[in-house]
Amino acid sequence: MKVSIPFVQAYRSRDKIFYYYRRSGVRVRLHGEPGSPQFMSTYSKIHASFEGTSPATDGNAYGTFGYMLTGYYASPEFRQLADSTKKYYRRYLDPLREIWGKVALEGLTSRVVRAWRNKFPQDKPGTANAALSSLNSLCAWGVKNEFLSVNPVAKVDAIRIKSDGWQAWPEAALQKFAAQATGAVRIAFMLALHTGQRRKDVLAMRWDAISDGGIAVKQSKTGKPLWVPLHPTLQAELSQVKRTGLTIVHRLDGQPYTDSGFASLWNRAQHEYDCANLPFHGLRRNATQALYEAGCTPQQVQAITGHETLEMVAHYGKGANQKMLAKQAMGRLVNRREDDGV
Repeated sequence: MKVSIPFVQAYRSRDKIFYYYRRSGVRVRLHGEPGSPQFMSTYSKIHASFEGTSPATDGNAYGTFGYMLTGYYASPEFRQLADSTKKYYRRYLDPLREIWGKVALEGLTSRVVRAWRNKFPQDKPGTANAALSSLNSLCAWGVKNEFLSVNPVAKVDAIRIKSDGWQAWPEAALQKFAAQATGAVRIAFMLALHTGQRRKDVLAMRWDAISDGGIAVKQSKTGKPLWVPLHPTLQAELSQVKRTGLTIVHRLDGQPYTDSGFASLWNRAQHEYDCANLPFHGLRRNATQALYEAGCTPQQVQAITGHETLEMVAHYGKGANQKMLAKQAMGRLVNRREDDGV
């Protein structure tokens, strides 16, 4: 019988399974079930004696959550992250060492993760989702490096934040992000803000789709083909982007981002620039509102954003500056009456 712990072998008798640490001709009996505190404590001491090291003194023995977390922090993947990203991950992962440090990885199930997520304050779903995202990064690394067989976070959904649809970004946040963002994050931000397209469609935009001062887009959700004129601000941004791949938004090696890969990059950038919990999709609402405030008709707005119905266009434009729109409406009414001599 195979056991996925180094140097551990299982032997089945008629009605029982026995576990042994077997190495260099030596066989030592291990009591308890793999992953149990008794089993892992004994294993840690025996394994350390063969390795010429001391067993873990902080309770984070081999096969525990603490052991995996220590490995992650020492890994090249973690060390190569930006300092701000390391700080962001540690904010949520360090407290878990106190909670789960001695827990065998076999016990880290989706049910356990979901219960942990649910303990966050109900009025702070964004914090719970950020913590879940950090744990997901750790566990994804754990699967890749054979600490875990499956990612227990994969089946745990982020908490849905109830609101009046996707929220537009406040003007101050737009200015802050535009002033600090760089690289792929910056160009994706500018494309979304000035074309009103969804993240997946922004990531799919290609250089060869630009012609006649606009860009051709085929929306992934609706299949609708669009041609969107390029705003002068966006044109200026594009002129500074180095073309090393087919897609406008791309990785350093020129390859396109996957949606999940870019989502992780975007999430880290938002925390670094102090713009957390502002959804990428909210920029679509900003774009819609800006078109309304410029005096565009619903049909004109729809021609840019590609919303399926005028009702949805109206919904996204709901937060447009009421005072500005009212002035525009009254100005048109006044001009019409003057033309009519009333």
